[in-house]
Amino acid sequence: MIDLGTLKIQNKMKKIILCLTLCLTFLSCNNDDEPNAPIDLSEKLIGEWGLNRREIEGSLEDLEFCELFTTIEFLENGDFNVELFIGDEPENCQSASNTGIWEYLVDDRFTIQLSGQSDATMFRVSFSDNYNIMLLKELEDDEIIYFEEYIRQ
Repeated sequence: MIDLGTLKIQNKMKKIILCLTLCLTFLSCNNDDEPNAPIDLSEKLIGEWGLNRREIEGSLEDLEFCELFTTIEFLENGDFNVELFIGDEPENCQSASNTGIWEYLVDDRFTIQLSGQSDATMFRVSFSDNYNIMLLKELEDDEIIYFEEYIRQ
């Protein structure tokens, strides 16, 4: 015969163990998945990127043939190198190189300052395709002026 007192104690113990388990589960979770938590994207910028497309004031721009050879390389030390190409015929590509510094600010914002310029340009960055596609959005007064899409090389 089952003792009613023992059965009640066992049920209370099960409830206490369940409550403790749930509490420990919630307490052990961290807030890394919190949607508003700042994310450091600076390490995702590191590497060489090739220009793929450009949009200005909401309108997709046709890139010239040679512009598709444009690259930007972000280095770990905060420097960057850019190789710009212009021209619409393969035999008429012209290029220009420049360097500068970049600085990660917070969330998805960073600045680029070309060598020889006194002002930095503010950008927002986002990634897709497992950090292999990068969108750089130039900001002015917190408004997006244009964006360029780059593919990791």
